[in-house]
Amino acid sequence: MDGEQGARTRRKLYDMLATDRILLSGYHFPFPALGHMERAGSGYRMVPVNWNPVL
Repeated sequence: MDGEQGARTRRKLYDMLATDRILLSGYHFPFPALGHMERAGSGYRMVPVNWNPVL
């Protein structure tokens, strides 16, 4: 409902994920839908984990 607060919350969350290298998963992320956030210029990007089909 509050766009400004939503943007501040996302930036804070992305900063925490990138700083602490917290593993992130999302239902609507491209395969493998698991990775880490990293800073990219003035924003962030998701870096997917390396996929290995062998268990």
